[in-house]
Amino acid sequence: IDNPVYYELIRGFSKTLGYRFWINWGVWNTISPSWSEVYGVSGAAPDSVFALQDRGVQFRLKDTIGIYYDIRDNVFNPTRGYIAKFYVDLVGGLLFMIGDDHYIRYNFSIYYYKTLFRLGRNYPFVLELRWSGSFTDAELNFLPELHKKQDPEENPYIEDYDKLKLGGVETL
Repeated sequence: IDNPVYYELIRGFSKTLGYRFWINWGVWNTISPSWSEVYGVSGAAPDSVFALQDRGVQFRLKDTIGIYYDIRDNVFNPTRGYIAKFYVDLVGGLLFMIGDDHYIRYNFSIYYYKTLFRLGRNYPFVLELRWSGSFTDAELNFLPELHKKQDPEENPYIEDYDKLKLGGVETL
């Protein structure tokens, strides 16, 4: 049996602007355009991979808008305090009319730090607790004109790899 072989090339960049106010509060915005393409598909690949190859180059624009509250004692090496973030990923741009993927992902995270004890004067033993989650809405029912222009069977609003949120120490 042949193993399915295919290549996926994703190119892009991101630009972030942020502003800190009232000492502990901050906001940021990140714009991330990317282009993806599947090529070199072998005959043993599933039909979904052939469908991605048939679509050609896919453009995706992700706009992330977030707010945070930060009371850590040191942003690089915290020993106490916490940071709480809430941010929204708007894929398809702010108007949801740009690109081949369209969905909203609501994200939150809280990182809590507490020094349990110190080894000498300069070596704290710090407990870090993390809690994060996300909710993805791929329906976008408030934009019926978008649903008329895009067939979700042929070109889904959200790709399979976007349904997963892998990485980091919170991931099992």
